[in-house]
Amino acid sequence: MSPGRGHPDETVRYLGFDPCGEVFVQGGKIYRGIYPGFGDRCGDILDECERHNLFQYGIVPTRPAEFTPRFRNYERVLQHQRIPFATYPHEWPASMLKDAALFHIDLLDQLGEHDLTLKDWHPWNILFDATRPVFVDFTSITPTNELVHEEHLRDCSPSWLFSRLWTEYDNAFYAMFHRMCVPYFLFPLYMLRRKGPAAARRRVFETTLNSGNGSISLSEVFPIFSPRWVRYGVRVLRRKFALAEAGARKHKFLSLLRREVESLAVAQKFSDYSDYYTAKSEDFPLEPVREWTNKQRVIYEAIQHFRPATVLDAASNTGWFSRLAARLGCKVVAFDTDEACMDILYRRAKTEEADILPLVMDIMRPTPELPPMPWDDHSGNRHREDNAPLLRPATERLRCEMALALGIIHHLALGLGKGFDDILTSLGKFADRYLLVEFIAKDDPLIVAEPEYFPAYSANPDRFDWYDQGQFVERLQNHFSRVGIERSYPPSRSIAICER
Repeated sequence: MSPGRGHPDETVRYLGFDPCGEVFVQGGKIYRGIYPGFGDRCGDILDECERHNLFQYGIVPTRPAEFTPRFRNYERVLQHQRIPFATYPHEWPASMLKDAALFHIDLLDQLGEHDLTLKDWHPWNILFDATRPVFVDFTSITPTNELVHEEHLRDCSPSWLFSRLWTEYDNAFYAMFHRMCVPYFLFPLYMLRRKGPAAARRRVFETTLNSGNGSISLSEVFPIFSPRWVRYGVRVLRRKFALAEAGARKHKFLSLLRREVESLAVAQKFSDYSDYYTAKSEDFPLEPVREWTNKQRVIYEAIQHFRPATVLDAASNTGWFSRLAARLGCKVVAFDTDEACMDILYRRAKTEEADILPLVMDIMRPTPELPPMPWDDHSGNRHREDNAPLLRPATERLRCEMALALGIIHHLALGLGKGFDDILTSLGKFADRYLLVEFIAKDDPLIVAEPEYFPAYSANPDRFDWYDQGQFVERLQNHFSRVGIERSYPPSRSIAICER
């Protein structure tokens, strides 16, 4: 798990809604304190996971902690493996959200073989370690015979027909599916397919679990009484009949749901920039070759020289430099606003098993802090730090030792009209020690040949007298203690290597 990337010696307790316990960070490690009354149950679950090696199915590796904190009287403390970066569903490429849904379905099926299930079914219980999904809400794992006692699953009444077919367990299982998987996994995937990524991504963020009372509704996804609405209704009935399968595993139901999710073509395969490196004849091998331009050599040598553990590649396109950094041993976060590029990078990194976490994000408008909805806590267990956010800002979660900003400054300045200080302030929030940033002059062949990509500059070129390398370097020196300039490619481009 990785709730944030604060000071390694800091102790931070994180906002949670779990009646069994709470997550905190101490000494840079992730712990879960278990409240009185739940220690034996969590210990039994941990024993089951260890006995049957259930961690192989993607549950976050967990073990008993070797200390007891002084700030709370926990009955038991567990230590979780730390996932390098915490991310949220609205930041994931479409194929990543789809893989998270399939992973959750498979996990439920595999747990069912051992008379275990989950009491929650939503994407906020999943983090990605590069391209590998990890289930991090350990206390959501519960014996199947205890699911019916979960308060949030009790008041879902089936129709007359299914009240005769379903057991009490079936009813609780369906309540979990209907209230969590449908609005937070299934409907966003249908929206990605039908309404496109922008609309789906916006609604996923707006309906973040525990941030408000709303969720994506059926009418948002399918026009009522449309053929698609009717076909979806048929799928609903088929799932309900499959749920009547004897036993608690629900393999038929989950297999049916898995096929439905697999059938959804959600990825954006092409865009104006998805063949960027091919069009520029720069889709080079990742090992140094004679054909590399000075741009590839400068970045390669800088990473080799500074040896950053983590690298953020802003506006990464399809991720050639992300893959280079991963090949050199760095953990990489890559993001871009281009949906197709990030889906391509996700699938490629997954195939190559590269240590790259691809996200859809705008460097100038990263995910902000999001507060939870107000609630009254009468349990005596749940902890809420004053003003603790529900979602932590991207600048806290994704900050890396080195940041790359290649082929982006001219788009932000000449395309959107952003000033150097605004751009560098945004980039600097993601760079702990080093920033490698490319400057592209106004006489660059691509800027001259494609003015439609730089509307602010094209509309009023006289407003951009400030846009030159000298003023750019001057601004960099206000943000970094050391700034060196290297030639890029073509000669109208240069790379600034900045150190704090």
